[in-house]
Amino acid sequence: MIAKVKIAPLERWCPGVLSRDTGKFNRLPGIEIEILSESMRSTLDLPLHEHPCGGRMWEVTSGSREKVAAILDRALVAMFVCEHLLEMD
Repeated sequence: MIAKVKIAPLERWCPGVLSRDTGKFNRLPGIEIEILSESMRSTLDLPLHEHPCGGRMWEVTSGSREKVAAILDRALVAMFVCEHLLEMD
């Protein structure tokens, strides 16, 4: 199932993600993206995640990944977002 969510303000992001800031992350808060709800897992389960925060993480749909890539002006092969990057109810 696909869920539509918004990117949270930078103040809520986990330090690991902010440490990789390219100076363009401030363009992301408030934009709507789609995540695959069945892809939820712990950030600790992803061996390639450089700064696991121990929270939950979801895969972003290809369309939303392309949207974010265009905003950041860089290619993204895959994209997962942790709960700290999302405005969730």
